[in-house]
Amino acid sequence: MAVWKGAGMKSFILAALILTVGVGASAATFGDFEYSSDGTSITIMDYQGAGGEVTIPDTIEGLPVTSIGQEAFEECSDLTSVVIPDSITSIGESAFWWCW
Repeated sequence: MAVWKGAGMKSFILAALILTVGVGASAATFGDFEYSSDGTSITIMDYQGAGGEVTIPDTIEGLPVTSIGQEAFEECSDLTSVVIPDSITSIGESAFWWCW
């Protein structure tokens, strides 16, 4: 019985931590991109454009674009090329999944 109580408390604490991870980040759009900002840098979260040749901006609202989020270009089969600026230091898992 004590094991379940401990596991319940651990689950509660874990859930509380997960819910607070996004606090402080804001989401917005810029052209065909949905992005989030932590106040110091930008992460591209989603691309909603028609495809073709896409250029990811190096800055948005004066902040450097440093990351392409997980599955940001998911299933963008109409892409012909993507220009990634030097400011990008991180590309999320499956960022270009099913883009062929």
